[in-house]
Amino acid sequence: MDDYVQDFVSEINKARTAASLQQPRYYFAGKVSGTSSVKS
Repeated sequence: MDDYVQDFVSEINKARTAASLQQPRYYFAGKVSGTSSVKS
């Protein structure tokens, strides 16, 4: 369970970083949220 939580937190951090770029990328946010129709 701890491995799953660590992986999930890592994915959230990737999503947060990518979404905060000057040209945001929402691919990881879509992966975390379960949305499949986001543009990277």
